[in-house]
Amino acid sequence: MSESTELDRKWPHAAGWAAANECFCVSAGNRPRKPGLGGKVRLVLCPRLPAAYLLAAALIVGRDAPAASLEYVGENAQAGLAAAVVVQGYALAHTAQILPLDHRGQLVGDGSVDAQLAQALFNLEAALAAVGSGSEHLVKLNFYVDGPKTASAARKMLSKRFPAPVRPALSWVSTRLPHPKAMLALDAVAAVPGDGPRAVVRSDGWTQPGQEDAAGGVAVLPRGQCVYVSGQAEQGDLPAATARTLESLLKTIGCLGLDAGHVVHVKAFLTPMEQAEIVRQQVAKAFAGQKPPPLTLVEWSSNLPIEIELIAFAPAGPAAESRDTASYFTPPGVKPSPVSSRVARVHGGKRIYVSGLFAQKAGDGEAQVRDLFASLQNTLQIAGGDLRHLVKATYYCSDNEASEMLNKVRPEFYDPQRPPAASQAPVRGVAVADRSVTMDLIAVTPP
Repeated sequence: MSESTELDRKWPHAAGWAAANECFCVSAGNRPRKPGLGGKVRLVLCPRLPAAYLLAAALIVGRDAPAASLEYVGENAQAGLAAAVVVQGYALAHTAQILPLDHRGQLVGDGSVDAQLAQALFNLEAALAAVGSGSEHLVKLNFYVDGPKTASAARKMLSKRFPAPVRPALSWVSTRLPHPKAMLALDAVAAVPGDGPRAVVRSDGWTQPGQEDAAGGVAVLPRGQCVYVSGQAEQGDLPAATARTLESLLKTIGCLGLDAGHVVHVKAFLTPMEQAEIVRQQVAKAFAGQKPPPLTLVEWSSNLPIEIELIAFAPAGPAAESRDTASYFTPPGVKPSPVSSRVARVHGGKRIYVSGLFAQKAGDGEAQVRDLFASLQNTLQIAGGDLRHLVKATYYCSDNEASEMLNKVRPEFYDPQRPPAASQAPVRGVAVADRSVTMDLIAVTPP
């Protein structure tokens, strides 16, 4: 057995599974390389976990589709781990926001980044195992933290937890969290080995501890086409605005022949975070009669109570045909924007998940934004993409200057006929000291 890291030693003792459910970490040797995967595989084995979890873990080494590939590209020193991850031919698991809670819904590690990260990753492993995936198939980890110190500590531990070749893309933002004492939370995208489902699957195999009646813990986006829908916001108090915004989003995808059953993930920017349960309840109502999709919550600093974006599966058909790998759509009656499309549709190509971008050095808003776009262009070049095939962008700004400069500079880089679907969220911080803007992006390779 290989030497364990500090995080590995804590991992088996994540609260709620110790004692009666004692776990231990096994480092498997190098296995035959799967397309784009391979290297050391770590499985967390718990003797009393449900058999379905153990079966799912076994399926991790199953047969992949011949065209499937997963490639970790470059290095992002500020975000940590890979600069980008390029994936093709896999169904993709999308998790809900995962908190460091034990099986009773109790916070683990009050005041300890180490313990909270270990518990959150433990919960992530269970969520992915429920759909036949695992941490060695991670594509992207999105972190939500209480500030730069937590982010810095977590990055150091993640570099030990994910040695080469598994180096998922990472993004970071500072926010208050649904649990008042949580220092961090995460959601993830991971490849699902094998052919995957032909329709969206929202798994009942795992839910956030303490929220068993809430949104699903993980959903699987089938291989093929999908749509990214920009953040939308409607007026009203938080309950009314949430309900109206979800109705508006479903109307938007309805223009493409899609419905609530196609939705894979929902992200909401809301204020105040203390009313997160209201948002969960409204999401459940909007998806009545079915398991709600996984949900992520970020607190923003806005005069609007909420903005919501989503990801949906888009089955191929005559209306979805395109010679390009991406197309961009504005619903009837909506004024097009030169810097964001209401909907971006992926038709093919490889998907590029870019790690969160931060300016290389401190500076004013314009200097930071220009630095970000320079880094973006370099990353896309080595990953095989370009600016004309960006499909999703999330911009986090912690001051007005950064937000204004982002609006000023973006038109210089985007084709006004095909900008990405986007959300721009004013937040308390971007999780790196002396920085006021970060970008989180997804692109596809051109034909």
